[in-house]
Amino acid sequence: MENLTPRIQTGNQIPSFKTMLMFSRTTLTRVLIIGFMVGVGYALAKAFYHQSIMGILFGFTSLGAGIYFLLLLAKAKEEMESGQNG
Repeated sequence: MENLTPRIQTGNQIPSFKTMLMFSRTTLTRVLIIGFMVGVGYALAKAFYHQSIMGILFGFTSLGAGIYFLLLLAKAKEEMESGQNG
């Protein structure tokens, strides 16, 4: 008969399905930013296709907000690194 009690493993373990799905914080941030930019690009393309002035304005506003967010993110990261070093 087989022993059905779970074994406790120590040391290096083979990554499970759950740990393979977990992303690091930077990877998740990059995926979200790229997804947002793709969505804005799609919205702009549809607005140009349908010749919607309001859609084009909202698309460019969203694109500007995304780029501004990236600039703020880079600035905050730079200040955080300089604060740790200094």
